[in-house]
Amino acid sequence: MQKDRAKTFLLVSLVLVSIFLTQQLWVQIPFSFGPYLSRDKDRGIRYNYILSDVISPEKYLINFGGSYTILYSGSRDDLWLKIRSYLKGIFQNEDLSYKEIDETEIIKNDVKKSINLFFADDIPTYMLLKILDCKLSSSIYSSIENVRNIYIYLGVNPYIVLSNGTNHIKIYNIKVDTSILINTLDKIERENVLEYYSIRMWGINKDVYIPINTSSLSYIIPYVYVNNEINTGNYLSMGSVAKNFFGEDLEYARKIVETDGSVIFLYGQKGLKISKNGLIEYFNTLDENVTERNLFISLNKAVDFITKHLGWPEEAYLSSIEEIEYKGNKGYRFRFEYRINNLTIYSDKNKFNSPIEIEVFNKNVKSYRRYIRNISQVEYKKFSKDEVLPPEKVIEINLSMIKADLAKKNNLKMEEIDNFMILSFIDDIKLGYFDYCDKKYKQKLIGVWVIDVDGITYIFDMHDGKFVNGGLTE
Repeated sequence: MQKDRAKTFLLVSLVLVSIFLTQQLWVQIPFSFGPYLSRDKDRGIRYNYILSDVISPEKYLINFGGSYTILYSGSRDDLWLKIRSYLKGIFQNEDLSYKEIDETEIIKNDVKKSINLFFADDIPTYMLLKILDCKLSSSIYSSIENVRNIYIYLGVNPYIVLSNGTNHIKIYNIKVDTSILINTLDKIERENVLEYYSIRMWGINKDVYIPINTSSLSYIIPYVYVNNEINTGNYLSMGSVAKNFFGEDLEYARKIVETDGSVIFLYGQKGLKISKNGLIEYFNTLDENVTERNLFISLNKAVDFITKHLGWPEEAYLSSIEEIEYKGNKGYRFRFEYRINNLTIYSDKNKFNSPIEIEVFNKNVKSYRRYIRNISQVEYKKFSKDEVLPPEKVIEINLSMIKADLAKKNNLKMEEIDNFMILSFIDDIKLGYFDYCDKKYKQKLIGVWVIDVDGITYIFDMHDGKFVNGGLTE
């Protein structure tokens, strides 16, 4: 019975996609995905980012006027810079027209040019306006305190919508020129980007999009090999990192070498541990009591501290904001991700929650952890036998596991979960790289599908569909 349902699921998917392709009469050819990565290029460069650099979308859903693509980086054609300039032009107008709308109003204009920005976490509205150097009407702020995505409509009578999944605030009567964004979208469309279709064609009302044809992915997602950013086999290299934290006080710091080769530096209340696997952990005590947390001060401090202490990997972005408490003090835990070849790097959450994690109590940094990789080699395949499976096929391969997790989470029986229910539970489908983090040098990153289903994240190998990481945690 289960096999029959799985076959039905696959057949329905293939038929729907075939119908869609026939209707659209699109011809898929090898497309441009991101900036070319040169072979054997070590990208150990670090960047001095400011707040506006790291508060950036996780992905961009672009509607060319009935056809779609998804970009995972705003660096392409300076898209994020142009969008920020456009939004600033809107919010500089103190007399904004706005109203709360239903999501269906956005959907009905889905055949016109638009950009939908998705952030990895809720971004406080006032924080978003601060990076745009604009003031926000208190009445708008009271209507939507946090923003998860921004919809930019570029048709006749342009408007934007600030959304958090529950509230949707439409800002209209916009007097800002849209031509720069429209021309940028036209340029991107001419570059033969990967085209997507919406799962709304399956009768599911969600902003989830799936590539129409994955055959070209084998050629344009290269094999990437990475090294640790620090040579943990060289004590001089480790000492150089420690000096970045302690400065001239390093000569007074106590050094402890553990049996596994990890090194700990201690000076006063400050400490730094450089593990043999490349993980760097800094810790400190709080200089003052912090009874009231301030997000803007804390995030600014976090960004500045990271900039001064080993710097930022290219394409880093804020992925989560979490309120924390420590002995009555109130602060924040910030996590940051980064991309290689425009794709986010994922790893085993049991090893590292995020590549960069920092705990800040206003102007005080209590802890800072980082595990960053540098590119050592990039290998393109002109003729690849490693077919990239479409996400529908990957879901079918792992149907039993997904059903079991959904049944357990929702207190249902396996037979109560049909294939349509699974599709309706899909929250997002993304491309990425996965780092097993088991080699210090020449670690091969594998291309993966990251599929979020009812709040459960699964990571699957894009070539064979095998489960890599994630799933329902106990």
